Amino acid sequence: MNSLRNCYLMAIVSLLAPLLLLSWLDIGSATATKPQLDAKEINAWVQTIANNFEQVRRQLGIEKFERKFEENRVVSDNRNEAQGQQLMNDIKARIGKFTYKYEEHVKRIRVEAEYAFAGHTHRNYSLNCLELKDQPFLRATAIEDKPHESSNNTHQNLDPESRNTVYVMQKTEDVENFCSAPTLVELNPDPRLYGVETNRKVSTAHVPSNIYDASTSMLNAANWSQGLDKVFESNAALDPMLKWQYFGNTEGLFKIYPGIRWYIQTKDLGSKDITLDFFDCRTQYWYLLAASYPKDMVILLDNSGSMKGRRSIIANMTLTELLYTLNVNDFFNVIMFMNSSLKYISDDFNFTMLQATEKNKYTVMDLIREDENRAPQDRQFAPLGISDYKEALEEAFQLLDYVKRNATDLSSGGVQNIVLISDGAPQTFQEVFKKYNFDRQVRVFTFLVGHEAAEEENVKKIACSNRGYFVQISTLSDVKENAQRYIPVTARTNALRRDHFFAWTGVHKNQIKTQLRKSSLSKKSATASSGSSAAAEPESAPGFTVFPFTETASTASPTTTPTSTPNSVNGSGSSRGVGGPGGDNSLKIVYKPSKGDNTPHQTPEEDPAVKNKLFASVAQAAYDIRDNETIHRGIGRLIGVAGVDVPTDHFERLGPAWELGALGYIFLVTNNGHVLFHPEFRQFDHEGNLRLFFNNRDIAEIEMPADESPLYNAPSYTLPLRLGLINRQEGIEQIRRIKTYEDFTRGFNRDFKYFYAPINSTSPDGTISRATPFSLALVLPWQRGSQWPPPLAYRSSQSGALPSEGASPETLERLLQLGPNGTRTCVPVGAAGSYGIGLSGYEFCAFPAHLLGDYNLNPICALEKVLASPEANRTSMNCSAEFLRRVVTDALSTEEAQRIWRAVDNATMESSGVDLFFLWTNTGLSRWHNRTRPLRSDFMSSRRNASREEMYEKTVLLSTEVEANSDLSVITVPLSQEVMANMKANNTFPKAFPVYLTSVIRSRVGSSGAWSPIGVAGAEIDYAKLEESFLSITSGCASPGDTSCVTCSRLNVQCYLLDRSGFVAVSEVRHDVGRGFDQVNCAAMKALVQQGYFERILSDSAVSIFQALAQAVDDAVVAVFGEPQPTTAFAKLTSKQCDTIEKEKPRRLLLLREEIDSKVDEVIERLHAKSNPLDKTAEVKKALVQPYCIAMQSGDQAACAHLCKRLRQKLEITVYVDLLGNCPKRVVKEVDCVLRRSLVKRRSASTGAAASSKGAGAIEKSCSQDFGYCQGSADSCSGDATFKVHIRDVQSTNLVFVAVQGDPNCNCRGCSDIIGVTELRSGPSNYTKPRPPRANPPWGQKDIRLQDNATTCSKRAMKGPQPLGLRLLLLLPLIIAQFQL
Repeated sequence: MNSLRNCYLMAIVSLLAPLLLLSWLDIGSATATKPQLDAKEINAWVQTIANNFEQVRRQLGIEKFERKFEENRVVSDNRNEAQGQQLMNDIKARIGKFTYKYEEHVKRIRVEAEYAFAGHTHRNYSLNCLELKDQPFLRATAIEDKPHESSNNTHQNLDPESRNTVYVMQKTEDVENFCSAPTLVELNPDPRLYGVETNRKVSTAHVPSNIYDASTSMLNAANWSQGLDKVFESNAALDPMLKWQYFGNTEGLFKIYPGIRWYIQTKDLGSKDITLDFFDCRTQYWYLLAASYPKDMVILLDNSGSMKGRRSIIANMTLTELLYTLNVNDFFNVIMFMNSSLKYISDDFNFTMLQATEKNKYTVMDLIREDENRAPQDRQFAPLGISDYKEALEEAFQLLDYVKRNATDLSSGGVQNIVLISDGAPQTFQEVFKKYNFDRQVRVFTFLVGHEAAEEENVKKIACSNRGYFVQISTLSDVKENAQRYIPVTARTNALRRDHFFAWTGVHKNQIKTQLRKSSLSKKSATASSGSSAAAEPESAPGFTVFPFTETASTASPTTTPTSTPNSVNGSGSSRGVGGPGGDNSLKIVYKPSKGDNTPHQTPEEDPAVKNKLFASVAQAAYDIRDNETIHRGIGRLIGVAGVDVPTDHFERLGPAWELGALGYIFLVTNNGHVLFHPEFRQFDHEGNLRLFFNNRDIAEIEMPADESPLYNAPSYTLPLRLGLINRQEGIEQIRRIKTYEDFTRGFNRDFKYFYAPINSTSPDGTISRATPFSLALVLPWQRGSQWPPPLAYRSSQSGALPSEGASPETLERLLQLGPNGTRTCVPVGAAGSYGIGLSGYEFCAFPAHLLGDYNLNPICALEKVLASPEANRTSMNCSAEFLRRVVTDALSTEEAQRIWRAVDNATMESSGVDLFFLWTNTGLSRWHNRTRPLRSDFMSSRRNASREEMYEKTVLLSTEVEANSDLSVITVPLSQEVMANMKANNTFPKAFPVYLTSVIRSRVGSSGAWSPIGVAGAEIDYAKLEESFLSITSGCASPGDTSCVTCSRLNVQCYLLDRSGFVAVSEVRHDVGRGFDQVNCAAMKALVQQGYFERILSDSAVSIFQALAQAVDDAVVAVFGEPQPTTAFAKLTSKQCDTIEKEKPRRLLLLREEIDSKVDEVIERLHAKSNPLDKTAEVKKALVQPYCIAMQSGDQAACAHLCKRLRQKLEITVYVDLLGNCPKRVVKEVDCVLRRSLVKRRSASTGAAASSKGAGAIEKSCSQDFGYCQGSADSCSGDATFKVHIRDVQSTNLVFVAVQGDPNCNCRGCSDIIGVTELRSGPSNYTKPRPPRANPPWGQKDIRLQDNATTCSKRAMKGPQPLGLRLLLLLPLIIAQFQL
């Protein structure tokens, strides 16, 4: 009977099925018998998707390239531990010679400066500039650009030294004061300096805005230092790759070579611009590091009742400026003494010393600022009562003695100082100094604050009797200059010992602020485009009133190009210097102001070519070497610091990727554990701005073992690798770490072998070796006792050899395919008309200037000329013969690339959405081809790093990670913010953003099945085509003609392609692409993680390895606007409390959302009758946006947020993008709950028996039980509303197909993050910073004894003449900005 009954029921169901299906689609009621996705259909879709990707991969021609490489004898080679150690030693030796070369450049500048100073006779310029017959120095801020006659050719490769000219002013009736007159200097793009406009005939000088540049001391400094130009030029001739050279003296004069026009930031105040020039060479790290030994400093800040008001402001400003003078090798603390008691800035800082990192200095200043902003009754540091000087001094001496004897990890190991900031002292406290400083080994510096400061003599005597210095600071304008008066005093010890140590800085942003030519801003300047003569009007320098100049009748013919030498700047070749009598003026051109200036106003800009370049600096102090002034009188005198900037990428090039093999890299760290360079060192945010404290990034925050689980920004600083690096030890470590890509959003576990050793600067002959603060690490992927994947070996073959006379034009044309020689010019990377071939930025030769211009323009042009040159020329340029042999072999093996790709018919490329084919090889050679002409180069111009590209490395890593599948197709989609930017701009519609398919070109290792990557080939695919194909495939049934199956087109089914890191690659909703699946459908992702289909990779904190994804609990708005910036607020509630608030949303909100859903459906139905997107937009605004987003109360954004979420799901892009401006960017919450997201990855079937069954499957979950509220009525979600997640791997790709089928009345997308809400610590505990182990720099000296006998120990506030009444106004923004900081 039961069987018969079942048969009847099945018959009835089969008859009513179509009717039930229609009813289900139309009404959407929750039933227990709704149709389900069929595994057969899913498998068919996934197979079709895999076939489509494989078809694109076959079009790349990978098999043909592999056969050509095999014919050219490129094979895989094994590298064991001994070979890895040898490779590390080779790279270490290269870097040692490299650092030695730069140290010698600095030494030559320093020696010349010392001899020039020793031979100089001081002059008293009583009348300042009025008595000068020449300009004293070329002020970089007052340089006027005289464009070169051939400047209309922006890509000329002439040596800039052959065409730079300087036009120096003569005194006329209109030019009486040389110190305020501008100088006309010819500036040209310099191929040695990233195309920055320079003049290599001269140096220019910068003077801080708070220093009078015509004072006697400044003019004397300009006089004796003018001879440094010949050393600058000599160094540049010895080393074509040398960048900035400079010398900063103790008065603030900063000489820069090559000469540039200094950029001064301007602040628009409406009626006029105010210039903001904050730069002072004496507060730069290179100056501070080289000027004196590392120091411990205890700052005593008088906070008694007499320090209220203006004095307190000056004192705090002085403290801020003092902190700016401390460098990362110094230690400090601040003690406030008031009301007969002592207070440290924080209880966590009691009786200890802080390393002077940027973060610690900022923390101290921030704590003081926070206290000042509190109500008077809540302040801790409000001026109060009477100060106990004796107790404060004793505390400072005891603290210094403690860290010196018992806590060396809290001390710099160098000189010790006490700084007293006060408005007066009642006595000299000699009993305290006799007890604690009887041998005067602690210097005491005193700063007297205020005009009418009391007990001046007492404060002065405290400093003078303790080898210190006394300064009175009366006004805010006195602070900046006088706060650093102590630096030359601390330098007396090393100056007296003539200790010329070399000080290396960590990484820093470019410090030389070059101004972009104004013609480059307007792109229509006649002087730049047409090649003007000397009569052309120069542009005004910022911050100065400058008039255009015309030639007088007395000048030379305009057709005559003036010539000059470095000495002609001063009018004479004699050594008498500026202001001397009898200068030869024959090489000068006389100008005078012309009437009228109609030049339109243009805001100057800093040159972007070098603005964010990263450098390290090496510096050396210059001393007064006159024996009668130093040795005999016991006075050590610092006269300045010489320095050179070294691009950090030059270090990295000494361990090139083509030599290390795939996934191998090197990095350098300092003695403090800070990163100098590292391939995963992210200095910039998404907008291109430098991250806060980027120069203090610790290696422990990057090289994190996979089994570490740091909490609250506290990675392990005691890892053996880190300790070995900072202690300058040699060693080998094997670590399993997380390799991250794409802004830390994707991560993979991998074993690496670390070879590390200290770097010593070593002379070429090996006879000289000097320690540096750097340690080198070579990192190689490791597996089963050897490097994996193994590196490549280019066996000797005739095809890859270069003839001694150079390659023939026919050979070059076949290899590089640049076009017939002699009929073309080199075009820059990224310009129209490029060749479909490129080369990454590896300087394989020490290029002379003319070749360096070609290299900067397009490295492939320089390669062509080098290959065509005779072997003797290649040897003289120190070209890497091994690199040239490899790159020629790569070119031979890929020369058929264009023919292979052109053979793919346009119809096939069009149907698959392929716009461009490309390949990269291990040497950095790249080729590309696109369907349209001319050849595109925008892709390669932004991805020139070849084997250092993330896409290259990720392709190799995944191909070795996923069952060593070298046939893997790796799909890469943009980050979510790039997707949203494309959609908002909508400038490529109907095309979308590009998606990339890449696969490895490999070399087999015998018959073992192992292989090594030679390169990566790929295709650029239009996402719109990929999306169209995906929707078409997943909307059809497996059986032909079948229309009854459940597909992804159903309203209650969402289908996705995810990458193996859980990010959406393809979705029915384009806004989802590039986002983590937990943000798109967190319920489904949570289920996949819980059931083991994805596994977590341990996460780090927001500022460490991985990017934190701070967001509101309801991420509907985040889905629209992409990832927000991490919140700066701290959570006030626990995770449990936040979850409770989320689940207990009021009934009113649920009803409101139900109402919105109903309205949206009504409006969508009406839109079907409208074809014009503008009409659709207008209808949506009127019916939905106006009532729910505009008319709603401003405090209730939940309705508008929910509407935006629904519109995102329902509307087409062209309509929805226009509505984005009405959507709230962040929902206002009752609490600020901060979320953190961990990295996840697809669990591999080969990782264990427990995971082997997780290749495919389906999970069924209850919405109401597991994931919070449902979107429909309460009755329809009473426990039986479920959803099901289906998962399949897409064969031979890095993608995973996921389909989510849910109850149509239940929205399961609104759940919490897969990790959940986490609580961040707030309040004072945030200031409890870990104390990472560190080592003192090599130039630090133990047990230093102070022996100087200087009697000069005081300096009142500067009372020198002010050049303009505007000077104080110019200084005011600086004071305000620094005080606010």
